[in-house]
Amino acid sequence: FSRSQPLGALVEQAFRQAGTPRRVAIEVNQSSVACALARAGAGVAVIDPFWLIEARENGVVCLKFAPGTAVTAQVLVSRGAPLSRPARLFLATMRRTIKSLQVQGLL
Repeated sequence: FSRSQPLGALVEQAFRQAGTPRRVAIEVNQSSVACALARAGAGVAVIDPFWLIEARENGVVCLKFAPGTAVTAQVLVSRGAPLSRPARLFLATMRRTIKSLQVQGLL
């Protein structure tokens, strides 16, 4: 992630705290792009946890990042309008994905 993005700033902070220099050849703002580059052999990618299942199913080895960095995901919805059916299905899928990642020890 780009250092100008919130997740990129967290990664940068983790490297600094570990005393490890961060050598970056390419910065991207999307985990899908980072996964594609890693799969193509361009190096390693630090991605958000929601891409772990997709990455593992597409030939990428996933390793835990240490030190662990907490990321809080939030869902924003309208206070004055009910959720649409697609929005409810999306939230249900997200909850199942989070639970699956927790069971696998990836979150």
